[in-house]
Amino acid sequence: MDLIKESGKQLGLKTGEAKDFKSYDELWDAFQKQLKYIIDIKIRGNNVIEKLYAENMPAPCLSVVTNDCISNAKDYNAGGARYNTNYIQGVGIGTVTDCITAVKYNVFDKKNFTMEELLEAMDHNFEGYDAIFRMVHDKTPKYGNDDDYADSIMQDVFNLYHDLITGRPTMRGGKYGCRYASYNMPRILWRSNRTTANGRRLTSLYQKVSHRRNQPM
Repeated sequence: MDLIKESGKQLGLKTGEAKDFKSYDELWDAFQKQLKYIIDIKIRGNNVIEKLYAENMPAPCLSVVTNDCISNAKDYNAGGARYNTNYIQGVGIGTVTDCITAVKYNVFDKKNFTMEELLEAMDHNFEGYDAIFRMVHDKTPKYGNDDDYADSIMQDVFNLYHDLITGRPTMRGGKYGCRYASYNMPRILWRSNRTTANGRRLTSLYQKVSHRRNQPM
């Protein structure tokens, strides 16, 4: 919602307001739809860019040293290589997992507070909402601590991401795969940081706690 407020635009699908979700299943269903929507946009964009490269930006030096480009009489950018696999890199699986876990654990399972109360606390960067902050930051299962509660949610997130990408065709005749490599992303993306449901406050720098948990798998 922060981005929508700042831009005045609906960035994702209209899957309803988070405060109106009555169960974790409703939250997870909305997350699946939003992730699929964003990945579909990403792949369509990738394919447009690849088509432009194939038609207008040949890479003769790369093609000469890449297997099968010469025998196929095709430039590397046009699909001449023996292998034309592309990967879409995911980042932030630690933060995503911990946020979903915080909501599931505190709102739906333990009922420590409502979704509306959590959203209000996040809107205020958890300032003046110490009880909620301590629960999500210190007393909620976290990914990477050998805790099956959080780790099983990470597996769900990863499997969803994998299944939405892997095997889809590229413009060069290959297949898409997925990977995670978010170890350096905090240094790159910290300016778009927002207060998150796992207790990560809006700061001038991306917090180290998320950096540690976002290591690639």
